[in-house]
Amino acid sequence: MTIGIASFGTRSGAAVFNAVLAAELLGRGAIGGFAVFAILDADGKVHHRWTQDGGVCTLDIPPSWHDAGIAACISSGPNRPEPLIQFLPGANGCALVTGHRLPHAPNTSDVPINDAVLARLNAGETPQAAIDAEFAQSPEIDAGLIAITADGALGLGEFGACPAPQRSWTSPPQRRRSQLRPAP
Repeated sequence: MTIGIASFGTRSGAAVFNAVLAAELLGRGAIGGFAVFAILDADGKVHHRWTQDGGVCTLDIPPSWHDAGIAACISSGPNRPEPLIQFLPGANGCALVTGHRLPHAPNTSDVPINDAVLARLNAGETPQAAIDAEFAQSPEIDAGLIAITADGALGLGEFGACPAPQRSWTSPPQRRRSQLRPAP
């Protein structure tokens, strides 16, 4: 199993880290091996941390990264091809692109599809339009992508081995305030 998560908002770094950690600890399959964690800091600069084995708990994440307003991560089994940041590219002042399965697979122009989406975002396209355009040009790709921009716009898409994502969304169950706990 490969997992990709992205978040925008207060303490997104902590939210992404804790979500991936929970998946690694509770999930089954090939997860908790390689991990790439990235943020856009307050100045819009991209920062990465990565590991080949051991998952997010082995990453040396600076405490300030937990307060980042934009964060993303990808985690799966160990021993992936280097450089690991190919699985989660980012552009200063612009965006991060994560995903699952093969987010770095080449499109019909032989460019990694996540890099092609990032280039479209740098050119001003919205995340959803960029992802949809790349998947339309390369329908044979076996990947899922999540793109998040510096202003919090989000796009996602799936193509390949997994069934199409559900297009209807429901509200989460209501919880009493006493059941909710803030991220550390």
